[in-house]
Amino acid sequence: MTIKAFGCSLTYGHGLPDCANPGSKRHPSPSKLAWPNILGEFTGIEVENHSQFGASIKRNAFIATERTFWKEGDIAVFLWPHKSRYAIIMSTESITDLGSWSKNKATKYHYAGQGAQKIDVEHDAAIRILGTELVLREQGVKTFHLLNTAELDLSMGLKQNVKLRDTLNVPDKDELGFDINVMAKRRADYGGDGVHPGLNTHRSFAKLLYKKIKDQI
Repeated sequence: MTIKAFGCSLTYGHGLPDCANPGSKRHPSPSKLAWPNILGEFTGIEVENHSQFGASIKRNAFIATERTFWKEGDIAVFLWPHKSRYAIIMSTESITDLGSWSKNKATKYHYAGQGAQKIDVEHDAAIRILGTELVLREQGVKTFHLLNTAELDLSMGLKQNVKLRDTLNVPDKDELGFDINVMAKRRADYGGDGVHPGLNTHRSFAKLLYKKIKDQI
């Protein structure tokens, strides 16, 4: 059994002491000090961090469903990134991330089109997240989805009568807020770049997450 974590820089640990590569926007590997490894310490379960700095919902959904690394009984934890990000996927090893920091033509086109349309990105996010859940469920994987409700409202992306809480393993409304509040708005500290969460914030986040899922794993 392993815990496999997915997300963006908040999961990758960008800015932490072992993930701050001078002169480079991206360290070549996720931080060993980020919340997934701390969660592993609490649970005693081996952890694999499959996140990427600047990643999108699309990238995470693709990696989680296309790579053949799952075993029955594994645990997947998703801290889904900002809904406006996107990706151009050529293969599992060739993915170009599109985000507000990028100045290339593909990014400009995306934000002028799909990225600017709320219903488009909400629907795209909902389908990808629900699809990921169904694929992993078929493989006997236990999933936990952490959503930033201030940026992502799946119910707006699905006009059909779908009860999301009956489909996804998502905490209740009060708990949904803890991830973005701790990791993004009310950080205990900051990493070396002065932008991303620091060590204390990652540990606080992992502790909160462990308390909420420990009885389900």
